[in-house]
Amino acid sequence: PDDLGYHGEFRRSESRLGVFDPLYVSSKGKSSFTMRRPGSDEALSADCQMKKGSVTIDVVTFDPKKMHYQCDFRDRGELLGARLILGQPKADGLKKKFLAQDLRRGESIIFDQHLSIESVHNYKGTKLSSQPPIGYLLRHQGLAIAALELTDVNPTLLVTHDLPIELRGSVVATAVALAVLRDPAHSALED
Repeated sequence: PDDLGYHGEFRRSESRLGVFDPLYVSSKGKSSFTMRRPGSDEALSADCQMKKGSVTIDVVTFDPKKMHYQCDFRDRGELLGARLILGQPKADGLKKKFLAQDLRRGESIIFDQHLSIESVHNYKGTKLSSQPPIGYLLRHQGLAIAALELTDVNPTLLVTHDLPIELRGSVVATAVALAVLRDPAHSALED
């Protein structure tokens, strides 16, 4: 985000392989980004991969291979002990399995800061909800500290006004990794 002083570039791609399409569909995505922290020429970079498998029989679709997204981070070219993992939690109950939203949950540990991640599906102020995620909520020690909105062409990062400086790098890196995800729920490839 420009107002926090970070800048960088990204790349992303997706692929889809259908066997007796749409009986079985394998979706994959790759993304990478480089970002520079305020006042630094040194770059944090990440390489991310997404995988998901779906089976469709008549009008029923289920995911034997749940969506999984993982990022590896490098600082000055060296692999960090940092990670971001995002996936689909298992749905409880038959109704939730077939009517569930494309829920996403995960965590990131970047710059020694642990954040939990959960997808957002409800539009504020209405009873409307979306099957694919419309954003993500980021929490630190159980408190919501940031949100990433994906309802526009350009994702928007919203942070609490008193976000501690030691959390900023972790929040921004997590938000960028989520923003560049080629989520199969938002796929531009034909079904």
